[in-house]
Amino acid sequence: MLSRPDAGWTEFSLNGERLSSFSYTTPDFPWSWLQAAIKGLEKSAPIELTGDGETDSMNLTVCQDHCYFYTEQERLCSWRAGKLSWEVRSFSVSQVEFCRRLYQDISASVMEWEQ
Repeated sequence: MLSRPDAGWTEFSLNGERLSSFSYTTPDFPWSWLQAAIKGLEKSAPIELTGDGETDSMNLTVCQDHCYFYTEQERLCSWRAGKLSWEVRSFSVSQVEFCRRLYQDISASVMEWEQ
C-alpha cells in the first residue's frame, strides 16, 4: 500500500492499483495513519485517512468490509437533487486486512521512514 519513502515521496496503492503519490511526507506520516487505524479497530469505527500530493490531496475511508477513495482533483461535483455528489472508488478490502497491510508496509521500511 505505502511504498518505501524516497526523498519525501511515497506511493499509495490498493489491490495493486496505484492511487496517489504523497509528497513532503515526514517521519510522522506513517505513524499517524497507523494510529488512526488502531483507533478505528478499537472503536469498530470507520478509519478516515488523508494524504497530500504536490498538486492534489486524497481521502480514504476504511470501513468494515470496503475502502472508499477519492482525490480532490477527481471529485466530479454536480448538483443532483440539491446534494453535492462526486465519484468515489470502492475497493473490496476489509478494515482488518487494510490495517494488516498498512502495518506490514510500515514495518518493512521503518528505517527509511525515520530518516
